[in-house]
Amino acid sequence: MNNENNNAVLDEVLSSEESGINRFLLNYLSNNGALDNIINETRAQVTAQVTAQVTDDVTAQVTDDVTVQVTRRVTYDMLKNEKDRLINLVKNSPNVLEHFCEKFKNDRDIVIAAISSDGLALQYASEELRNDPSIVQIATDYNPEAFKFASYSLRNNIEFIIKNFYDTTETMPVPIAEYTNNKLTIISYDDESILPREIWESGVFDRINIILKHIGDELNNDKEFWLTMLRIYRRYDIEIETVIRFIGNDLKNDKDVVLTAVNQDGLTLQFANEDLKNSKEIVLAAVGQNGMALQFANEDSKNSKEVVLTAINENGLAVQFASNDLKNDKDVVLDAVNQDGLTLQFANEDLKNSKEIVLAAVGQNGMALQFASNELRNNKEVVLTAVSQHGWALQFASNELRNNKKFVLAAIDQNAAALGCASNELRNNKEVVLTIVNENGLALQFASNELRIDKDVVLTAINQNGLALQFANEKLRRYEEFVLPALNQNGLALQFASCDLKTIYGNEKFINEELILAAINQNGLALRFLKLPHRYNWHDYDYSSRTNIRRRFREIVLAAVNQDGLALQFASNEFRNIFFLRDDEEIVLAAVNQNGLALQFASNELRDDEEIVLAALNQNGAALQFAANSN
Repeated sequence: MNNENNNAVLDEVLSSEESGINRFLLNYLSNNGALDNIINETRAQVTAQVTAQVTDDVTAQVTDDVTVQVTRRVTYDMLKNEKDRLINLVKNSPNVLEHFCEKFKNDRDIVIAAISSDGLALQYASEELRNDPSIVQIATDYNPEAFKFASYSLRNNIEFIIKNFYDTTETMPVPIAEYTNNKLTIISYDDESILPREIWESGVFDRINIILKHIGDELNNDKEFWLTMLRIYRRYDIEIETVIRFIGNDLKNDKDVVLTAVNQDGLTLQFANEDLKNSKEIVLAAVGQNGMALQFANEDSKNSKEVVLTAINENGLAVQFASNDLKNDKDVVLDAVNQDGLTLQFANEDLKNSKEIVLAAVGQNGMALQFASNELRNNKEVVLTAVSQHGWALQFASNELRNNKKFVLAAIDQNAAALGCASNELRNNKEVVLTIVNENGLALQFASNELRIDKDVVLTAINQNGLALQFANEKLRRYEEFVLPALNQNGLALQFASCDLKTIYGNEKFINEELILAAINQNGLALRFLKLPHRYNWHDYDYSSRTNIRRRFREIVLAAVNQDGLALQFASNEFRNIFFLRDDEEIVLAAVNQNGLALQFASNELRDDEEIVLAALNQNGAALQFAANSN
């Protein structure tokens, strides 16, 4: 018997009116070899039985036709009882359910196996099972999007929908609503203070949004249902802009529903019809809740001074959506800039030249100076008000005032970095720069190149903030006179010292030892910036030099971990590993005594050392996680 005979058996099984298995399933079983095994085993049994009945005196030939017919019946009987095989099949490939016959699509066990792997497989279940609340609940537990495949009846069943708000496979969050006596009500609790946080953390509203997206048309236009849902969203301070999209079109034209929505989120005005956008009551409610809702109002509302003032009092930026006439109205613009100075950008040119309006704008936000007229950007009162509010506003002042010492100092007093906005002349004024870097050393970066090499200026800056060393001229970063004060103020300034000053050499006289130790003693983490001879040159050093380098590096590492145990992490890198300092008991013990968490940077062997681990735990119990045998 060959493969053609097997195919004949498939055809015979499929042709049977009793068959509950379609060609897709048979082909699937055939491809993985399961069906061929069944057919071949059956054929062997039939052949043996027929041959046993033939006597020696009779010559008989077992024909393929007989074997095929018998095999057809036996194979079908075996396959129709293969329910366990089908259940395992849909567990691994849930969408295979699509190709099953109605008999299996209506089998609860098979369907549950499918939807438990992928809730969306519910779409292939029978209509009867898609109307079964327990089946649909299982599907939505695994994927709430499966709710769209529930029957029309269930998608319009309020009681069932409320139950589907929750994933029954997880810990049930605090219920937010119940459906009793044909009425949907919000559940009240004695302790309301902890409720919102529990609800937010449960993520239940993400699921509710999906369920509401797929409810049936009847419920979609149920006014009381949606009004209650909007109140629930308001109670828990949940954004409704997404869910409002799911409300039926009829209800989007309902004044009560729209008014409830815009009182919670003014931006939902965009979903109202044109008639309701003409309602002054609704528009005022919307812009009062969120001024930016003005963009969705009709033209009459955008030209209503009452509506626009209400909007900009909530959010000054709403003035951009007002009519052109109102953008030219002094009262409207004045209210807007008092609320947000940057709204000056939406005013017309005449109002941008109004000293009263511009003063109000820059008083609220100095950066509004950029939108003032050129005339007012050269007005001393206006500019002084602006830079006093925001130092960086100096960049928008006229060239004349950016070169005025009084205004520059006022800006710098608010923000030392404003020196970068001053004229080149003042950035090269030693008196001005000295005053500034004395308050904020990092402002040295905005000084002229000439002053960044000036001894007095640089020393003043680095004494105020050692990290200002990075902005000093490169030549000065080679000298101990400038580097040492910087390191004493902030050890991390070592990174900006010249390479020679932060490298350990093997010569007998260690000329930069004082500098390096100054950095380490001020901040042990400065060890990170210490330089060693390049690893490719290591063997160019004689034994004495290598010994000196090892000794000096060890002394520095010990000092570093005594200052900050976490500096142990910088005791090793691609080259430093040759010194094995993370395996040095004295150094590691010093590190964990200073900070138990330094244990994580010790060698594997020392993380298993009882004395080291106990010392780390005594300093910080959390170090247990880094012990070699923490379990």
